[in-house]
Amino acid sequence: MQVTTTDPEVLAQRALTLRQSTELMRYLATQTDEGIQAVITNTRGMKFVPDSSSNLGVKLAPENTITSGDFGDGPSLTPQAIPTCAKGWAAAWEYFAANAMACGASTVAGGVPGVISEGVFFAPSLFPDFNAPCRKK
Repeated sequence: MQVTTTDPEVLAQRALTLRQSTELMRYLATQTDEGIQAVITNTRGMKFVPDSSSNLGVKLAPENTITSGDFGDGPSLTPQAIPTCAKGWAAAWEYFAANAMACGASTVAGGVPGVISEGVFFAPSLFPDFNAPCRKK
């Protein structure tokens, strides 16, 4: 669930909190005025979204895209459900191949068990973390 505010006092307090980050202040100290302006320009029309595959835990996405954070607490395609590297795609293909082997026969036979099996495999909130193989150890 996204929490948005336009309250100047809340925004001022959040800015003070950001100023407590030594790394952020170090980054800003190394930038020129043009560099800071470029950051502002390049983030215009963008939004920060959760990203489990990033060390920062967030990434920039175009403002008009729908991300998992836009759905609140309801089930949605979580970041780990979308592969981000070749090993992640291989894991996803293996998962869906196992689904076909486990549920396919029941579905072809025309039974309710096949439909239930498919539903369990395809429940988005139950997807395994396909990006686990992508992370550096």
